[in-house]
This record gives sequence, C-alpha cells and structure tokens, in this order.
Amino acid sequence: MTQKIKNGSFQFKSVRHIMVLKPNKLGLRSLTIDNLKDKIIQQTIFMILEQIYEPEFLSTSHGFRPSKGCHSALKQIKLN
Repeated sequence: MTQKIKNGSFQFKSVRHIMVLKPNKLGLRSLTIDNLKDKIIQQTIFMILEQIYEPEFLSTSHGFRPSKGCHSALKQIKLN
C-alpha cells in the first residue's frame, strides 16, 4: 500500500451505506461506514498538511484550526 501511495496509484474505496432502524421511532436512517485504511491515510494527510500550512495562517483566522473556532473569534472581536 505504501508503494501505491508513493507512486500515486492509490485509490480510495467507496463507502458502505447500510440502513438501520431509528431508536424509539418508526423508519430507517442511513449509516455510512468508511474503510479503516482510508481513514488512516486521510488522517495522515491531514496531519502532514496541518504541519505545513498552520504556521502560514494569520492569528485572526479562526475557521477549522486547532483550538480556534467561532467562540475564539467572538472573544477576539469582543476584546477589540
């Protein structure tokens, strides 16, 4: 698998969808099950990209960042 990642031939697998009963209700809901290897590769890519790009972001950028979000943005606005 690592060789496929290195040479660019790795392909993510399709997710599985199963229908499960809703608890205490009538009807079904869709449940999506990802492939474990795909999840591991996605998380690894995320960690690598985060290390590369996190230092480039401004301190005023709050979206989808570690320890930052809408609450930290509101606190920053309140302080200014």
